[in-house]
Amino acid sequence: SALKAFPYVPFEEAIADCVSGLPEDVAAERTGGLYDRKANKRRERKRRQGARPPAPGIGAGVNLRPPTLVPIQLGGEVSRSVVDELCAVVPVSDSTEWMLPWWFSNFSATNGFPVCFADAGMTEEVRGWCEGAGTVVEVASGDRVPTRICSAALAGCESRRVLLIHPCCEVRANLTLLAEHIGKELLLAKDSHPTGRYRRAFDASRYFNAGVIGAMPDSEQVKHFASVSRDDSLGFSGAQDALNYAVYSGADKVLELPQRFNRLRLDGDEGEPIVMNWTGKRGADEIRRQIADKAGQ
Repeated sequence: SALKAFPYVPFEEAIADCVSGLPEDVAAERTGGLYDRKANKRRERKRRQGARPPAPGIGAGVNLRPPTLVPIQLGGEVSRSVVDELCAVVPVSDSTEWMLPWWFSNFSATNGFPVCFADAGMTEEVRGWCEGAGTVVEVASGDRVPTRICSAALAGCESRRVLLIHPCCEVRANLTLLAEHIGKELLLAKDSHPTGRYRRAFDASRYFNAGVIGAMPDSEQVKHFASVSRDDSLGFSGAQDALNYAVYSGADKVLELPQRFNRLRLDGDEGEPIVMNWTGKRGADEIRRQIADKAGQ
């Protein structure tokens, strides 16, 4: 049996025991606790962690409401002064740092604006590489958790206009045309695959992906995103959960980033995406395949 509560016995001994009949004193058989050890551990863990956070929008003193979605109009020249204010910020931890050479090779092939790497636990060797490819900002040790990394990376960048891009995103074309649309409202692409603890509290047609985010670090929306992300009582399952909660609780308006600038792996590599977001384990496998193919050329 795969149930570790049962001691191991040889097969022949087990058969002999099974056909020997019922025990004389059934009440004395040791059965208590054989099946509920994991459940007991879960109950004990919940007891130590305290009461479950309140249901979203109910009893939490927060009114979650979908923001007004404003599509951006792309086209025309972007002024040099606006482009000069633009910086890409990449949140990096020890679990994603292996993607950086692949990410930077793709990005730098079509983009020349500065890159800021947000150090959320990268190794010294990779940090040295990042300092050669761009600048590095330190993410505070308390913010080096999945729910806080995005907001901390945005807030920590000193540039006026920031385009946060996760290292699993394959940049295939120039992104400077987005610069003039990065302002006080968050610039976000929709995600048709809601996840996280609060997903049922969000409008599925206005659910946003955290892979690419345009923002001004000093904006009220970024400050609210950072504040919400640090509230452990809300029990977010990840950065995307925290992002959408922040949007629904503190943003009247969001600028809609066309999905070709953040095309999810789950939606297929079709329609000539400008940024392909290779999410999840299968996405990581695709990145490894591309790295291996390039190394073999």
